[in-house]
Amino acid sequence: MFAKFDLSNFFPEHGIKRKFDEIVAFAEIEKFLDTPVKRYSSGMYVRLAFAVAAHLEPEILVIDEVLAVGDAQFQKKCLGKMGEVAKEGRTVIFVSHNMPSVQNLCSRVLLMQKGLLILSNNPDTVISNYLSSGVNIESSEVDLNLHPGRSRSKEPALKQAWCLNKDNTKFNKIMMGESLRICFRFRSSRAIKCPYFGFGIEDGNGRRIFSLNNLMSPIENNSLKPIDSGVACLEIPCVPLLPGTYFVSLSLVEDNNTWVDFVERAIAFQVQPADVYGSGNIPHSTHGVVYVNGHINFNPENFTIKGSYTN
Repeated sequence: MFAKFDLSNFFPEHGIKRKFDEIVAFAEIEKFLDTPVKRYSSGMYVRLAFAVAAHLEPEILVIDEVLAVGDAQFQKKCLGKMGEVAKEGRTVIFVSHNMPSVQNLCSRVLLMQKGLLILSNNPDTVISNYLSSGVNIESSEVDLNLHPGRSRSKEPALKQAWCLNKDNTKFNKIMMGESLRICFRFRSSRAIKCPYFGFGIEDGNGRRIFSLNNLMSPIENNSLKPIDSGVACLEIPCVPLLPGTYFVSLSLVEDNNTWVDFVERAIAFQVQPADVYGSGNIPHSTHGVVYVNGHINFNPENFTIKGSYTN
């Protein structure tokens, strides 16, 4: 394995031998030790590279987008290992666009843009600045033609987005439990076959809360005939989100497999506190992300609930 991966170019061979079994087990490549590394998939290569770097006790561990590959279980292992390294007093430089991971792992965050340092602060401050970059969180209507969040696009078909409150007024501030409509206007240079309209909601830390499209929740006139323009709206009768700022990503997809246009964090809306339980105790953002319309009952210990049994 040393010859095939030539680890000795990077680390002392005695260090590799001492940690060999741990490295192989962590990377989960026991079955591939006799396979030349050049035949490894990109995911396998990154798993091995991370395992080597993390187990040889470097004073500074630089991790660049390692969580972009691998399954959820391996990503969890990577985060756990980076946490261990940090707790041992060594430095971890974690480069990532995964905001929840950045928030959970890092004590200080640097925001870089085109090689320049834009901001250095605590995770919450920097993440909020990063996610709201290019998004006017105070605006209830946004022109999408030159939006910086556009990617995976064949053409800039998404033209405009706006939010409507319970009074059908363009307004991006709502109370907890109120209704909300998020709409976008699109216009394509050609008719889109079997168009799908997607909405993805993220919180202020970049965590995806939910996604919805007209494949999962068909609309009444969802004939899926070719169309080159129109307005698509997501209607939420009762917004179950806790107070905070939320971002909406929008997509237009053809035939469920071809991206026509996608704008990440196209528009934002804000949820204001409200006494949704009627108790005077308003849920706070520290309680989670969503609230549920549930009830808590209590009965004495010797009370038998109908339909239950006691030993």
